[in-house]
Amino acid sequence: MPAALIWRKGAGPCPGMSETGARIAGFAGMTGRMTRRDAHPDDPRALIAEAYSIERLTPQDARSIFFDWALGLPAGTEPGPAAERLIAHHRPPDDHPMTTLLREAAGGSFSPRRRGGVRAGRRV
Repeated sequence: MPAALIWRKGAGPCPGMSETGARIAGFAGMTGRMTRRDAHPDDPRALIAEAYSIERLTPQDARSIFFDWALGLPAGTEPGPAAERLIAHHRPPDDHPMTTLLREAAGGSFSPRRRGGVRAGRRV
């Protein structure tokens, strides 16, 4: 077998994946930083917790992680109150990109907009 195809134990969750990539991909428990048992009930996959441990997290990466977290919430869980509980739990720095997103979600600043084209607004 070629040496490039041999994966050594402890090399990361997947061959060629960095630790930061593993955190973003949801393999947080495999990096040794955090396991799902340690996760907050509103963050069962520890996505928000791992986002706070990533150095130089960009707003775009934070947004991607946030939407992954929001889409993974159990049915019936309101994102606003869950975001408030996570802010209280982590006590994050004010200048972190994830803090900005969680505060926007907690404040309910996401208002539904009308979707559709020109015809959607016409009444016949």
